[in-house]
Amino acid sequence: MEFAINEYEIDYNALEREQRKAILSRIRYNPEASEDTKLKYGFYGEVLLDLILRVFLNTSVLAARGYFYSPIENSEAKGFDAFHLMEREGNIDLWFGEAKFYVQYKSAITPVMEKLSTSLSDGYVNRNLLAIIDERTHISTHNAQLENLLNSWEENPDINLSEEIKNRGIKADIVPEKFVAEYLFEELKDILKDSDKVLIPRSKNARDFLVDKISEICEVKEVHIYETVLDDSKKDEVLEVLNSEEANYITFASSSTVTNFVEIIGQENIDKLNKLKVISIGPITTQTAKSLNINVYNKAEVSTIDGMIDCIMNDK
Repeated sequence: MEFAINEYEIDYNALEREQRKAILSRIRYNPEASEDTKLKYGFYGEVLLDLILRVFLNTSVLAARGYFYSPIENSEAKGFDAFHLMEREGNIDLWFGEAKFYVQYKSAITPVMEKLSTSLSDGYVNRNLLAIIDERTHISTHNAQLENLLNSWEENPDINLSEEIKNRGIKADIVPEKFVAEYLFEELKDILKDSDKVLIPRSKNARDFLVDKISEICEVKEVHIYETVLDDSKKDEVLEVLNSEEANYITFASSSTVTNFVEIIGQENIDKLNKLKVISIGPITTQTAKSLNINVYNKAEVSTIDGMIDCIMNDK
């Protein structure tokens, strides 16, 4: 319940009614759907992420996720999967999380790391902050610094919220040069001590590189919080687009996207991609594509969605 609705808005004397209201209006869920369909609902991983942030990191919920869901659209709520904050030493840390489920645990760490590039981009952070502003009446944890930031935008909507966060000292502690596990480990290896304890929420099918390498230095607690579920219902639609030659480019933002795409269209249809310019988000995704006999036309110089867009826009 607390994942979908702010605690102070819940009538705990009528939990069954409140739960029913949340299911109908605050999350995408059909209790009569098939088990395969239910497995594809994103809120399972989001609820786990919410609990991990609350229990392990003692964060406070900034705004419950249910307020960002639209019953009219009947699709997963867009944006970050968690909006939390933590107050410490006079500053605040914003914890904007992502959670997804994967079927095979070894293929998740790469897309997670590549997703970081999108999640940490100024444009994505700005859009999520604007969404929070739109739901400002549902902010459940009030903080003077955050209030000042939101008030600044109300007075001047042309300001760059992401830049304002940086200027006000709200920032990510560590951002690797490239968004792959190897580069993140390079950032961490000289910082970690043998007495440290590291929590790694990860997918069930993630690469083991980061866990294995950090475990050589200190204690690691890994929690499998999501897995990818393949949706093959779009095969005919995808093949129709490939056969129509309506597209000039195709983008792959993670290794799992490549492998799932190939599994959906079938190995026998990979040659159809030769008609398109394949754009990859980064080196791991490129490596995966090549291993599946997909010719990569170009990869983003910076492993972000914006980097892929620049790659296409700058193509002569």
